[in-house]
Amino acid sequence: MILEKFSFILDDVLDKQYFKKIQEASRNTTFKTIESEGRQFYVAYPPEDLSLKIQKAIEEVCNCKIQVVNSFLRMYTQFLNNNWGIHADRNVLSETQPSHGAVFFLSENLGDINGTAFWSHEKHKLSLPEITDNEAHEFTSRSYNNENEWEVNSIIGGVENRLISYPSNYFHSKFPKQAWGTSQKDCRLILAMFYNLKS
Repeated sequence: MILEKFSFILDDVLDKQYFKKIQEASRNTTFKTIESEGRQFYVAYPPEDLSLKIQKAIEEVCNCKIQVVNSFLRMYTQFLNNNWGIHADRNVLSETQPSHGAVFFLSENLGDINGTAFWSHEKHKLSLPEITDNEAHEFTSRSYNNENEWEVNSIIGGVENRLISYPSNYFHSKFPKQAWGTSQKDCRLILAMFYNLKS
C-alpha cells in the first residue's frame, strides 16, 4: 500500500451502544460559527473521547501512528452551508497542513443519497496540485461553487457509524448540495478529522 494515497471506508467503527451515546451527545452540544477565507463553518468540540477512538481506528487500518492536526464536529442543515463547497483539505483551521482527511458519519438521511462526493476538476482533475497558499486561495474562491468546472467522480454513502479517509488534496464536498433538517437534532452531522501519517 502506498500510504501517500491511503484511502479507506470502515463501517461499524464504534460499539452500537457507545455510538448511540456519542450521537445523542453530539446532537446536544453547543455549536459555534467560525469564519475562514470568507466562508462560515458550524463546529463544536467532539464529545468525550470520540476523537481518540477515531484516531485509533485510523491507526489500526493504516498500521502506523498518526498525528492529529485538527478534529471537530460539523453540522449542516437545509439552511446552513447549502452550496457545494468543493475543496481540498489545505486550510483546516490549523497552522499545520494535513496529509489526510477523514469523515465519521454521525447521521444519515435514509430518504436520499447522501454522504461525501469526490470531484474531478476540468483542469486539475482529482486533486489540488502543489501551489502556493495565495494560488490555492484564489482557486478556491473562484471555483468553490462553480458547477461548470466540476464533474462528480464518486459518492461514498453517509452511513451512520461509517469512517472514510482520503488524501487531503483530493477534491470533495458533502452530498447532496443541500443538507437536511433544521437543527443539530435532525441535520447532517459529522466528525471531521485531519492528520499526518507518522513513519
